[in-house]
Amino acid sequence: MNRIKIYRRTVLVLALLWLVALAMVLHSRYRTTHPPTTSHVAGKCAGPGLVAHWKFDEVIDDMTPDAGPYGHHGKLALAPRAFAPLRFDHPKLVPGLHGQALEFGGKHWIAAGNNDCLASEQFTVAAWVWLAETADVPTIAAKSTWGRDGWWLCTTTKGAQADDRYLDFGIALGEERNMHVESGYQLPLREWHHVVASLDNTRGEAQFFIDGKPYGTKKTGIPRWLVNRDHDLFVAEYDGSARWPWKGKLDDVRFYNFVLSAEAVGALYAQRTLAARDVRAKLE
Repeated sequence: MNRIKIYRRTVLVLALLWLVALAMVLHSRYRTTHPPTTSHVAGKCAGPGLVAHWKFDEVIDDMTPDAGPYGHHGKLALAPRAFAPLRFDHPKLVPGLHGQALEFGGKHWIAAGNNDCLASEQFTVAAWVWLAETADVPTIAAKSTWGRDGWWLCTTTKGAQADDRYLDFGIALGEERNMHVESGYQLPLREWHHVVASLDNTRGEAQFFIDGKPYGTKKTGIPRWLVNRDHDLFVAEYDGSARWPWKGKLDDVRFYNFVLSAEAVGALYAQRTLAARDVRAKLE
């Protein structure tokens, strides 16, 4: 009799565990196709300028500090998969050009908040990037709802363009209409490069810079894209669904709510490269 009771209880426990696991898998699949939205809040930006600066020199619990003026501390987020905390590590601190960098394995990213400072008609993204491999449109930064609004700075995969690793801006025009603003630059694998890209919705313009210098001519006549107010600004991912994650390293990521000049971009590049040379000289 006791054996029968033990057997029944064991079957019941196993069935409950199976149902819990199934629910987690179904939930993770839903989250993949329906990424979570966040409440948009009013920003407190004093005006055009630096909005956020993630140096990636440290990680405190599940947060990486913002060195910018408004405290957009980056939250480390995991892929919406069943048992994700057990399956995937957080981004790893690794040596960068100067200090530390974060290495992303495609299953985690940074969520940086959702407010007026980040929902800008004009902006510039600057980042030191090191791409380990190409897969599923590796994204440097984004603020978008697929097919509806926003933008994403990414490297494409073959099919979206002629070949892998071409840097471009994706923009959403609404009503499931999207387009890519192509830079023409093919990002090398496993090399550090400074990427700066700006979008100006008021002028219909975009500009790309590689390693401190303009790459190609300024892009003009770009259709008006819709500003996203439903999702966080993501670093190393598209929309928090693990749709298009970055696989590689990122360092010194900055977001400005205006278009940086060529002179400012050159100075930004020189500042970081000179600091890296100083560090190497001290070590030699």
